[in-house]
Amino acid sequence: MKKYVIFTHVIRGTEIGGSLIYTRNKVNDVKDRGHVPYVYSRMGDRDDVIVYPELLPFRDHLIYELAYAPSLFSRQRVRRILDRFLTEIDYQVGDDVIIESHDITEALWAELLAQETSGQNFVYLINEYTADTRLKSRERDFIGWKLSHRQLAVLSPVTYDYLLPGHRVPDYQRYLLKAPDSNVVADTSQPTPVDDLPLADYHVASIGRLEKPYVAEMLTAVIEFCERYKKKQVHLTLIGDTADETVKNRLIDRCAAVPNLELLITGYLLPIPRRFFRQVDVFISSAGSTLVSHHEGIPTLVMSPESQALGLMGWTTDQILFGKPSPVGITDWLDRILVGGYCHTHRPLFKISKPDFARQFDEHERFVQKMMKGHYFPARTFNADPRWKTELNWLGVRLLGPRRYGHMRENIVQHVRAAETQA
Repeated sequence: MKKYVIFTHVIRGTEIGGSLIYTRNKVNDVKDRGHVPYVYSRMGDRDDVIVYPELLPFRDHLIYELAYAPSLFSRQRVRRILDRFLTEIDYQVGDDVIIESHDITEALWAELLAQETSGQNFVYLINEYTADTRLKSRERDFIGWKLSHRQLAVLSPVTYDYLLPGHRVPDYQRYLLKAPDSNVVADTSQPTPVDDLPLADYHVASIGRLEKPYVAEMLTAVIEFCERYKKKQVHLTLIGDTADETVKNRLIDRCAAVPNLELLITGYLLPIPRRFFRQVDVFISSAGSTLVSHHEGIPTLVMSPESQALGLMGWTTDQILFGKPSPVGITDWLDRILVGGYCHTHRPLFKISKPDFARQFDEHERFVQKMMKGHYFPARTFNADPRWKTELNWLGVRLLGPRRYGHMRENIVQHVRAAETQA
């Protein structure tokens, strides 16, 4: 029997990002191709809501240990977790098992499961890596090994430069696959917070998680635009949310200080009603979210993960993640589009076709079929951290458990981010 197992970050909670939408889409696709899908996640609370019905069967597949390297745990505990996988996917000798893993620690567990089942571990790094990404040398060794065995793919060719700095990856080895995640718009009659936006001279909107770095830069540009045109009323709609109340409150406070700027944070909307787009003059988003508004016919400014404006989708760029930064800043782009009528006086340079999900998933299937089989990385003993950090993590996991220790680490990260933002 064909079985497709996905190891991903999270499938529950209201923080809906591209990876969650992609995972839902992938489950539907592999099911259509004759595989039995299974999904395991490592983040969230067991009582958190699962938004997508397709992911409800995997509610109990929450394993906090996936956030840590297997080497942090005793052999007995690793064995118990592997036996749990084998039982829950009902593994039988002769099954065709493919595991898809979305980050390095998940990939280590996936490697162990692949070896147990004589299957394949397809490492698909779908995070938005930037020049600030700092991988440990052993993590780079793992990526290099998977790459040399044609078992790893990413979203953008630039990602390889960020993951493996100083190591030139040949073009033929830069395996790229798209992650279909832009199917979030629908004609719906259900009432939503964006049905009747207040009157304004200009309506600006964005789709995405509020903690993404570009959001703060976008807001700075919108505020600068408001200061240029003090007699014009601007309404900003943010389709998204964050669990970090500090981030949200800072956005609210900054907007409240601008007399001619009104802010609406909708929270996550699924689906986004198609009628909403007719009320918006321009979108500013990043990654797959840019395609959502562009294909609804709304001018869309593209932001990179490093908070740089890449340009106007279709008119000056066809990139959604990385590319040459636009010589025009966000504020000036808003001026050109909203005041100068740029989209009416200039012709688009690029034709951005609507994503063909079936074709993109065909490419995934072909990639997996061409992966080197029967080769497994020694994941059981892999440890990327220095000894002091390994011992700290070992102690934390054993005293608090992987879930509580993970929450504690996440709280520390949020406090550090808040302090950096205030600084």
